[in-house]
Amino acid sequence: MNDGASAKTLERPKRGRGRFAWVAFCLALAGSLFFAGIRSPQPTSANHTASLAVAAVTPEKLPTKAIEEVALGDRVVGTNPDRSEVEPTAEPDSKTWRHVTLWMTKGNGGRLDIELLRPLAWLEAQEATVGDTIHLDLEEMGAHGPAVITAIAPCPEIKPGDGNVVTGRFIHQAAGNIVDLRLANQSEATGVTDNHRYWSVDRKQFVPAGQLRRGETLDTLHGRTTVASVTSRPGNDTVYNLEVHNEHVYRVGTVGALVHNSYITTSYGRYVRRVDNYKHSLDPRHVKSAAREKAGEVVSRKESGVPYDHLTETRNDMASAKRHIVNIKKHLSDRNLSKANRAIIEGELGELSNLLDNAENILGELAR
Repeated sequence: MNDGASAKTLERPKRGRGRFAWVAFCLALAGSLFFAGIRSPQPTSANHTASLAVAAVTPEKLPTKAIEEVALGDRVVGTNPDRSEVEPTAEPDSKTWRHVTLWMTKGNGGRLDIELLRPLAWLEAQEATVGDTIHLDLEEMGAHGPAVITAIAPCPEIKPGDGNVVTGRFIHQAAGNIVDLRLANQSEATGVTDNHRYWSVDRKQFVPAGQLRRGETLDTLHGRTTVASVTSRPGNDTVYNLEVHNEHVYRVGTVGALVHNSYITTSYGRYVRRVDNYKHSLDPRHVKSAAREKAGEVVSRKESGVPYDHLTETRNDMASAKRHIVNIKKHLSDRNLSKANRAIIEGELGELSNLLDNAENILGELAR
């Protein structure tokens, strides 16, 4: 995406590719980041919940900075294993870019504060001045609707060095969707939004944190490790989303797990969460119990002594899954669906289709 076209970013951004990599990494306030080319002291808090570690140098050499202190123009480093997603472009130029501050009201009524680095060409194309309201349609950042420009300031100095430039900050209160993710070699859990995606070595794709399975293999700065637990965190913490230039991944947590720079948004996340439910109800073991009941066997009983009806439950779930597949396909036709979200939903659709096919094979004529 060139400077001239970047004016369309707020209208219909090309998410996941091009000049602006829309990074949506949500961490709790006490989190810390690992940077390239920044020397700052290690965090002293004993109860910090999360940190970013970005590849390109060894973990021991990566300086850290609290996430709430990350500034536009700072550099973070990371390498995307899918090079087809990366389109190297010229870095922001302090002379021709500006620091734009905005705020907007989110769909849930909460406030979203935004800071962006943008080229002068973008500002001119938007005819943007302080006090103006412009339309944001940054699906992957949770920013959709009118946003008020409160300041336009000079761009900070962009220092040369390793890593990619932070070009955006998004600050808001989480809507109760934070999870604590702990890995096998991690002493502390990482607080992260459940829709932020980690690289699963087992599945060879990025998977939302809330859907990672215990024992699933992840890639870290220290090598491969497994998921020990994923638990919901009560409350509504302050979270920070970052926009990073060029690359679409970086590393999170005290061990530096590899994550994608975008997350699946609430509007489409509900489809993925429903698919996740079917992964339990159409699990082969459950369907096999239904098949045994079809053959006349009593597989299990309720506390009252009444036989459990796996057969009817499975039949209903299969019918519901078929309707859900139709709905997913309809939403995949949405031209405004980002490439990143489309890839997630298509992957989930494939899994659900496989579960349904397997259930039909097990139950035979019953499911037809």
